[in-house]
Amino acid sequence: LSKFFLLYNQTTLVTREIMQVDKLRNLIKHTKNLNILYVEDNLEVQTQTAKMLQSFFNEICIANNGRIALELFVNNNSYHILITDIKMPILDGLGFIEAIRKINKKIPIIVLSAHDNKDYFLKTINAGIDGYILKPYTLGQIANTLTHIIEKYEFDINKEIIELDFDFIWNKKQNQL
Repeated sequence: LSKFFLLYNQTTLVTREIMQVDKLRNLIKHTKNLNILYVEDNLEVQTQTAKMLQSFFNEICIANNGRIALELFVNNNSYHILITDIKMPILDGLGFIEAIRKINKKIPIIVLSAHDNKDYFLKTINAGIDGYILKPYTLGQIANTLTHIIEKYEFDINKEIIELDFDFIWNKKQNQL
């Protein structure tokens, strides 16, 4: 009987892991053609997070502070999602979010922050963010937040994407595999 439970637990664990991989693959199908603007002043965190985000997105534009990010956003309308830190020099994340909301009320915004200060959290919610993830974050937290955004904003990838065998995806717009 104990061997049965051990086998059952191992099978359940493997099944959950397969389900997680399938969820990630499905999420990536929806995000792979999206472009993001990522704002982070800490170079080490910036590099680590950008590497992880490359698995999800087509293009990642990086800014070191809110002022640079705001200039990039104003001069380039190809961003689908914004991801920002809160505590940054020159223009902090909250100021950046508030400025963005004056220009575009609908673009999804995710905050990645080490600050769990209640005031920051409430101010970002009032500014209209779509997710607040505390650092250090996990892949699961990022994936769950992105899944929520994809469902909420109904990003339509079907017009540009053709699913091929062996989990390959063809992007008709970019002529890219």
